[in-house]
Amino acid sequence: MNDPRREKFGSYIRDLANLMDLRDWTLIIIHEDPPNRSNIASVYIPLGQRFCNIYLSTNFLTETPENQRSTIVHELTHCHFDAARKAARLSLSKKQYKIWNITFESGIDATAVAWAKTLPLPEFPDEKKKKKKK
Repeated sequence: MNDPRREKFGSYIRDLANLMDLRDWTLIIIHEDPPNRSNIASVYIPLGQRFCNIYLSTNFLTETPENQRSTIVHELTHCHFDAARKAARLSLSKKQYKIWNITFESGIDATAVAWAKTLPLPEFPDEKKKKKKK
């Protein structure tokens, strides 16, 4: 996971977070596959903190810029709504929470897809120069 392209996403993710009004959040980018290996990214947010770990899978770099942006916006959107997830997990039965979480994730994703369209795509100028030289 020592791909140098991964490091460039740190500043891009910070820029998106700022645009999404998460300026006061500490973001740690984890260059490892998410705990659920079927995801290309995931976020972990400790209870009551403005801090998160964002996991980017190996496959994240093979996604289109549009999918990369949408994926990151999806994970950052969780920062705004994570208290609701934690409250549901604590107050609902496992079966109720599973049903609630499907609906919640659909809402997070719909919000992220709409919001992502208003935000910049990842763009790394030095990679464009390399492609032009070939």
